[in-house]
This record gives sequence, structure tokens and C-alpha cells, in this order.
Amino acid sequence: MKQKSIAIKIIAITLKLLAIVLSFKKHKIAGFKVKTKPNVFPPRFTISNEVFYDFLSKVKRSFNLGVDIGCGSGILSLILASKCKHVIATDISLPAVKVSYENAKLNDILDKICIVACDVASALKNNVADIVVANPPFFKGRARTSIEKAIFHNREFIRKLASDTWRILKTGGLLYIILSTLGSYREYIRELIRRGFKVRLKRVRRGFYGEIIMLVEAEKVS
Repeated sequence: MKQKSIAIKIIAITLKLLAIVLSFKKHKIAGFKVKTKPNVFPPRFTISNEVFYDFLSKVKRSFNLGVDIGCGSGILSLILASKCKHVIATDISLPAVKVSYENAKLNDILDKICIVACDVASALKNNVADIVVANPPFFKGRARTSIEKAIFHNREFIRKLASDTWRILKTGGLLYIILSTLGSYREYIRELIRRGFKVRLKRVRRGFYGEIIMLVEAEKVS
């Protein structure tokens, strides 16, 4: 337990430093031009991002509406825009909303992406989305800053994520969520199943500290 606590602290510090370093220049990620800010979750050099980018880039299906919950820099929204007619990106962090807008503009796809400042998906209507993606905060803890909200969550967040996602997805719609065995993966999966989702494991990769990073698919079944 002590080793796990130390690993989480190291990860949190690394992510904060990485966010600062990456903010100094633009980047090319998954074929898109991306810039970021010091107080936004870093879009590069994390295993969770790499797993998500690789999986989404290989999705062959097309969708009408995709939703990116907790969009951060907006990179998942950009990838979704190549699979969906329309994309809604949400984030409670105003710096994230701003930089997501700037990245959509930078890649000339503002006509396909709508960025909304809200908690999880509280501003969205019911039964509208075909696909939802989320790279949520992995660890239980108190978030004091914008970037910490992308790293730490409280107990209510997991319940709201599952509830909001179930509400906005159409029947048969899919949620893709990335989780870590260092974090609250059991709680996320348990709440998704409790809501009625059919859960499947899609990708697995080992992290820097021996943890398992997993990409989970959750289908809204009737």
C-alpha cells in the first residue's frame, strides 16, 4: 500500500511537470497539430494516451455523434472527428475548454467539434450519443488545481460519470474508458455494470510501475 501511494505521488508530480514542458511548443499527435497549457493534462508521453490514440485511430466504424468527456487538450475529440459527423467535447476546466477550442481551430475542424464547459456531461441531452470516450482521473484524492482534476477524483465523480454516460448514450451506444490498476478501476467497472452496461476489455498494456493500463468498452444495452 505504501509503495502504491508513493507511485501515485510520483505519477502526479510527473504529469504536472510534463504539462509544463509540453506547453512550450506545438506537437504532432496522431496526425493532428496540438498545443497545450501548463494546467491541462499532457497529451503526450503517457501510456494511457498512447493506448487510446492507437485504438481510436484503428476504429473502422463511423458514427453520427461522438462525445469526449473530460477532453483536456482535445486530442481525443480530434481523433473522434475523423470517425463522427459531429463531436461534443466537455470539460469542467476552463483552461482545457479554451485549449480544446484552439486545437480544433488549429486543425480546421471547428465546424465538427462543439466544446462545452460542464461537469462530466451535465449539459448534454438524453439518448443523443453513439460513442463516448473518457480518459478519467485514475486516483482518489483531493483536487486543488485544474490539472489535479484530471488526476484525482472524489467518490461522487465515478457515479456521475457512469450515470451521465448511460443517460446520453443511445441504446447500443459505446463508452470507451481507460483505467489503471493503480487507481480506482474496480470502482469504475463496478459502477458501469451496476448502471446496466455490458463491459468488455479491449486493450491491455503494462505501465511504468508494473500496473496494468486497460481500455474498457462499455455498451449500453436495453
